[in-house]
Amino acid sequence: MSDLGASFPEAPVSSQPIGNNPATESSLATAMFARSSERLVRQLFDVGIELHELRDIFDRRDSTEAQVLAAGVAVSDVIEDLDQLIHDTSRAMLALARDRFVMTELQIRGPALRKHRH
Repeated sequence: MSDLGASFPEAPVSSQPIGNNPATESSLATAMFARSSERLVRQLFDVGIELHELRDIFDRRDSTEAQVLAAGVAVSDVIEDLDQLIHDTSRAMLALARDRFVMTELQIRGPALRKHRH
């Protein structure tokens, strides 16, 4: 299983070995994914609030030049934050998809492989 905790340091990490129990591994992956998803939604909400506040600066007629310039810099920062969120989300989704694919392959091929070993 991939290390989702490396991409998402706040994700829960089990200190106990999980062995080869697919149900336990799946449960841990689901918990880590849920924690990461919660973090993602919170960050997207924060970015949305920032963008609304910046839009207000651009829309006001009484905004000073300094406020508009500062808002322009802030927009650049928000774009960088969104870029990082997209990057982290894509890594998590790829890891989850890869893990699901591997588990599906094991379920499909596992019984056939065990029959040939005997």
